[in-house]
Amino acid sequence: MTATISILNYDGKKFTTTEQVVPVPKYDGGRETMFSVHFLNDGRIKVFVDQYDLWHKDYPLKGKEAEMRPGEPIEVRE
Repeated sequence: MTATISILNYDGKKFTTTEQVVPVPKYDGGRETMFSVHFLNDGRIKVFVDQYDLWHKDYPLKGKEAEMRPGEPIEVRE
């Protein structure tokens, strides 16, 4: 399964739209889940369907990808 993510850009003069088609990882449809979209610092987009909130230790986005700005990881709660 894939998701098409449309991004509206504005350069101060005009609006443009870009799209990225990204894979949706497999998920267990038997639990309550959330659909999350992450815009990574390197321009990539990742999506997850998961039961955990962003700050949960088992959230699938980890390491360098979880940095909000280079060198600033998301807050992880136990």
